[in-house]
Amino acid sequence: MQRVRDYKQVPVENGYEVHATFGKQKIKVPIATGGYDRLRVFREGDDIVFLSMNTQLEYCGIEVYSLKHETKLEDLFLRGEQINEVLGKRGLDQTDLGIVRKLYHHWSECFC
Repeated sequence: MQRVRDYKQVPVENGYEVHATFGKQKIKVPIATGGYDRLRVFREGDDIVFLSMNTQLEYCGIEVYSLKHETKLEDLFLRGEQINEVLGKRGLDQTDLGIVRKLYHHWSECFC
């Protein structure tokens, strides 16, 4: 899992889009993130993983976009006690990379 640093979070009519380029492939992906959420973008193989977190409101989630299929896949959203069940005792008190790895692993068990 590698962090993607070259992207833009662009406000649109119904929320936000992420604009990024991967090689010759440009993507514009609508994401379900709030204005006060912390957004991070990662890449795992052909999947782009958008991590949204809000520690004040105690929720986090990932949205996965397939570069290979050029489509958005299923998303995973956790709040409250679900966070500790999936991420462990430390919950959101760990690195973004640690959180996204655990969420992506859980996502792949649920949807792949």
